[in-house]
Amino acid sequence: MLDESTIAPERPPVDRRPARSQPARRFGVLEALVAGMLVLLVAGRWFTGWTTAPWLQAWATVFVAICVQALPFLVLGTLLSAAIAVLVPASFLERALPRNPALAVPVAGVAGAVLPGCECASVPVAGGLMARGVAPAAALAFLLSAPAINPVVLVATAVAFPGQPEMVAARCLASLAILLSLPPTAVLLGVASLALVAAYPFMKRITWWPQAWLGLTFNWGALLGFSAAIGTGAEFWRGMAPYVIGTGDTKLLMRAVADSGLQWPAVLLYAAGVFWTLGYDTIYALQDMDDDELIGVKSTARLFGDKAPVWIARFYTLCFALVLASGYAAHAGWLFTPLLLLAGAHFAWQVKRLDVGDGDRALTLFRANREAGALIAIAFLAANWFN
Repeated sequence: MLDESTIAPERPPVDRRPARSQPARRFGVLEALVAGMLVLLVAGRWFTGWTTAPWLQAWATVFVAICVQALPFLVLGTLLSAAIAVLVPASFLERALPRNPALAVPVAGVAGAVLPGCECASVPVAGGLMARGVAPAAALAFLLSAPAINPVVLVATAVAFPGQPEMVAARCLASLAILLSLPPTAVLLGVASLALVAAYPFMKRITWWPQAWLGLTFNWGALLGFSAAIGTGAEFWRGMAPYVIGTGDTKLLMRAVADSGLQWPAVLLYAAGVFWTLGYDTIYALQDMDDDELIGVKSTARLFGDKAPVWIARFYTLCFALVLASGYAAHAGWLFTPLLLLAGAHFAWQVKRLDVGDGDRALTLFRANREAGALIAIAFLAANWFN
């Protein structure tokens, strides 16, 4: 028999994986905002004459009012998110939400609808739910179902205007007025987007291209916003809608839809957004390839494998070409192309830096698309300003 004292203790397994390097601190949106505020504080006296312009003062008043109104809801959402992280165990969320996405999505949607807060509160809560292991589809349903007019807003209005219930009614009617100010095409597009949102949670089990469906969903605002900007919504709902509803004659409705119909700049921009999403969400999915394979989730990252950089380069090239075509279709002006080249250079930099096996770098490049989007927006804005 062997003496137990002669048996060498078992050594713990050695982790031979390379240590992850800490990503370098990048100059992001928050740093730019702080730097801009410091510049204004230091050089404010030189801008005194400019800042007294009536249009700028009106804009500043509206901006401050929105921030003051949103702050309580943002604090509420942050506190709820912190409470979920500290007090609610992940096992409780697993029991509270059905495992089947088809059931978890409507349950989370109902929870978002009754949350006493608007998007300012639901965004941090949705982030906290995903951090605790809640399926992104359920968290997204929770986020999108937050009502624009909710109990806290109505109660706050009643407290601010005691004895004046007409103010509460006016606030509700104002939301209805916003809806009726949109042309019928925008309203129909808004309703149609619900089908894309509802189907997205199941795409990762159905197709290897869930990023394409995400692109169709995320970029829907390019179509809706365009139709809302060029249509004659108020005139339709005030003059033609009563006739259409009363008689059933849809000719005027079709004419209103045609007046606010989609044009080439919006369609091209929407297509560009779809390919952009295909690119950056494939980069994001590179982090989760091993886990997705274990649980049977499909993605373009798994589909492309080591060829992912080639496909992402193709997606970004198509995105750049379609944005350029959208600008030309909208007569953006001579300055649009040279400014857009900066976004193209940013896309090329992402592809060059991409490493399929480096999850940390993939996350960094995914987040870098904030700057890519800002460069595209600057190209449109500057070209329109100087056109």
